[in-house]
Amino acid sequence: MKDQDLINSINKHTSDLPIPDSISPANMQKMLDEHKTTQQNSHTSNNDSSSSHNAASSKHAVFKGCALAACLAVCVLGGRYFLKPSPLSDNTGVDSEQASTSGTKTQESETSLVAEASPKTPSSYDEYYDTLKKAYDEYYDSISSVTTDVLESAAESDMINFSADSASTATKQSAATGESANSYSKTNIQEDNVDEGDLIKTDGSYIYRMTTSYDEKTYDSIYRLTITQTDQGKLDVLYNTDLKELLSITSDDTIDFHEFYLQKEQLFILYTKQHIEDNTARTQTYIAICNLKDKEHPKLTQNLSQSGYYVSSRISNGYLYTISNFNETSLQNKKQYEEYIPSVNGKTISCDDLYYPDNILMDSTYVVTSLSLDDHSDFKDTKAFSSSSGDTYVSDSAIYLYCTQYNDVTQTKISRIAYKNGTLTVGNSATVAGYFYDSFALSEKDGYLRMVATIPADNIALFRDLATEKASTENTVTEDVNALYILDSDMNLVSKLTGIAPGEQIYSARFLGDMGYFVTYRNTDPLYSVDLSDPKNPTIVGQLKIPGFSNYLHAYDDGILLGIGQDIDPATQVSSGIKLSMFDISDPENVTERNKYVIENSEFSPALYDHKAIMINTDDNIFGFVYTTYDSSTDQYGYYFATYTYDSKKGFVETARYRLNQKNEYDYDSVRGIYIGDYLYLSNNEQIVSYKLGDTTPISTQPYN
Repeated sequence: MKDQDLINSINKHTSDLPIPDSISPANMQKMLDEHKTTQQNSHTSNNDSSSSHNAASSKHAVFKGCALAACLAVCVLGGRYFLKPSPLSDNTGVDSEQASTSGTKTQESETSLVAEASPKTPSSYDEYYDTLKKAYDEYYDSISSVTTDVLESAAESDMINFSADSASTATKQSAATGESANSYSKTNIQEDNVDEGDLIKTDGSYIYRMTTSYDEKTYDSIYRLTITQTDQGKLDVLYNTDLKELLSITSDDTIDFHEFYLQKEQLFILYTKQHIEDNTARTQTYIAICNLKDKEHPKLTQNLSQSGYYVSSRISNGYLYTISNFNETSLQNKKQYEEYIPSVNGKTISCDDLYYPDNILMDSTYVVTSLSLDDHSDFKDTKAFSSSSGDTYVSDSAIYLYCTQYNDVTQTKISRIAYKNGTLTVGNSATVAGYFYDSFALSEKDGYLRMVATIPADNIALFRDLATEKASTENTVTEDVNALYILDSDMNLVSKLTGIAPGEQIYSARFLGDMGYFVTYRNTDPLYSVDLSDPKNPTIVGQLKIPGFSNYLHAYDDGILLGIGQDIDPATQVSSGIKLSMFDISDPENVTERNKYVIENSEFSPALYDHKAIMINTDDNIFGFVYTTYDSSTDQYGYYFATYTYDSKKGFVETARYRLNQKNEYDYDSVRGIYIGDYLYLSNNEQIVSYKLGDTTPISTQPYN
């Protein structure tokens, strides 16, 4: 669920809830008055020792005796919601510029940032336990008391910076579809030379596929690995086995397979296993390495583990970097280290590799490992970092962990872990206003992290409204706005643009070298182009407004940018279908929509939210994806995979539309397309079918189950 969708859902499901008498507007005002009197008396008696603290405290409204207050600060954590009272510092700086369509440009001095101590490593596990226990106790003690801050402007509030030691790195980025290949497609990835796992891979001769089905009696998931040999459309299934059997998993533990990599005649399979003992769950992420020299008899050669559920992974420069999240912490026994210290390969992580910030939370701990593709007898490096769980963006030199936190204002915390040749370096963390639509909203180049965020309008806490008996609009954001932030490798703010596109939200972004492009949407689809060549002075140089919006942007050729999204009628706000747009970005100051193509009767596609669902190779001028259609005249749904090329004169050309015979109509998002030479192979959880590119007549069909 997207961040804004979550907020809208909360509003929808809580709008009609009755207000308990204990927190009625009258009682809340009474509590506020009592608190004000108490604070004034406290100020008088402690004026000499804490006048500055009291001056700041007088800005806050403290509500006591209400556990419901904890719902005011929600952090979305990998599909779970954690309650977290987390007041913002009064020292937060605020820009004076007003929101504008073109964006407000500011540069921050170091004195305007709120700095905290660098991440620490404990001297012993006992010390780490004491730190966790203190944070745990303080957290639950605070549930009955929530502090809300009236900010001058959530849209223009400064970034709060958390300083730390960090290796200075440089990175080069551009749009990517994987390594250049003219003969077959590869996984669509975000960064050049940073590979991503998927459910399907090919080496140009064999297709490897991970499928999921369900036991009709137990409803348990069944995961299988299939290896199919291809030869000009001919299919020969060489191997089709339950992954549990391949990996010699015999226990009844809950197993979830996520994705895999194909590297040097080896498969690297990522999965999690949850074991429950004495009503306590323990989740481990595993990396299983299988040798593929004998395609009919793959062999498990190594199985490594790390604590927590699987988050993400990447392969870069000969190393696999795996990220998991350990959140099953128990503090019942100080000497049971494995209950609160994550482990790798069954051994608790050493204190030297265990990092935590001053404001440590009980939410979770990231575990990041590096593994050489040539020597995978053990991890080369391991780091654990205490932080709220969320999503990841990975450049070719750093891993960024980010989590959106909902306090009085929506903020996103980003933590940086640099990597080089398998060595991991825990760096800085920083917090910015707003949320990221997805990982494409972040980009690193030459050591600078560029980000675009949406700051939602409903950043006003519930209790502030209850206390005043009406929605407060003074000193708060009254409509969505957007911002661009640029940070250096130490996560210090270099520059920012604020107040961009009032009333709209960011729907997609792509950074191409020194240029950034992002799409916002309300009634039309403004595509903004930003000159980032001087990180200290980013400038919006162009803006194009057209109906609809693009969910995904991809550099297609020199000077042109592909957009995949929805065509929307500005008057009715009704979608007329999935839209392909080709933007001319040869002159960033005058971006134009060169061509567009609306897919007739189309409704939805996984390509709108999952870039891996898009088969694309710009070198061969081909792309394709699956989508659904609905014909109102017949009340019939259809499922298709279509392939396209682009011609500068003809525009988009649909080369073929392949109808999918889905036994399970909800399984269309498992469809993946791969082409090898002149042949297309469509695979889902049930079967693989081959075609000649441009011809919808099946050549061969092989079932998986």
